[in-house]
Amino acid sequence: MVKKKLETPRKKALEIREDALKSIKLEKSNISKQWMAFKENLATEDIRREQFIQSMIKEKNRIIPINIQKFIGSLKRAVRKTMRDKGGTCFSIIRDIFLYWDADRSGKISLTEMKGILKSLGIITTETEEKEIIEYYN
Repeated sequence: MVKKKLETPRKKALEIREDALKSIKLEKSNISKQWMAFKENLATEDIRREQFIQSMIKEKNRIIPINIQKFIGSLKRAVRKTMRDKGGTCFSIIRDIFLYWDADRSGKISLTEMKGILKSLGIITTETEEKEIIEYYN
């Protein structure tokens, strides 16, 4: 009977020890998984950062065609004139024009819609210039 009493606490101690070892192994495993996820996250961030930098370099080095430069200049003059005559900010004027002329509510300006915008602003362009403007901004 004395042996049974001694064996019982010993068994409990062994069970507790095994449970503790399992917990430690599980914790190590979780830490390893977290570390791997962290490394993967860093790699993804590095890739995104590099893509962003490359896109900024490409955007900075992009050559704007002369017709687009003319269009931008004409648009700026027309918006300034509208600001003087009617008030508002350049952003509010362009937004109002976009919302007004986006007839099909597609969120994009088609060639026919662009013609209406340019006409309403008093900007005279040829059809090839209008097509070039649409292609450039699409």
